[in-house]
Amino acid sequence: MWDQIKNEALNDVNGQVLIMCAHEYALKPTSTYVPTAIISWLKTWWGVCDENSKQVIIRNTLESLMKRSGDFLQPKSTDSVDYQDWVQFSEWAWDNISDEVRSRLFNCSILKGYYKRTRWPISRGYTAEWELKNV
Repeated sequence: MWDQIKNEALNDVNGQVLIMCAHEYALKPTSTYVPTAIISWLKTWWGVCDENSKQVIIRNTLESLMKRSGDFLQPKSTDSVDYQDWVQFSEWAWDNISDEVRSRLFNCSILKGYYKRTRWPISRGYTAEWELKNV
């Protein structure tokens, strides 16, 4: 019963917009517990997200993490309350997306631009081997 309700509740366009808006709201650097609650909520609803929504969520999370960490010349602090929570979410999400979405993320010009100036914030994805082939 719960699975049926879950799939029907957020499976349409309105549901995808709601999921992405909740993510964007929680992604702002904050000192509250909103990100932790939204991350848990995102993991619960991840299965009903379509591939495009997953791509946008991961891309925006990685972009935010890279902006918040600064660049090689002017590094910023990454010790905010929620930074590590978002890193852990990004790694979890990376493990729970299709190869097609990973490929689209690798080819995303926004992430490539940040990657040239700052470190990749998670332990998945860009590797020295990938960098030699693509950057």
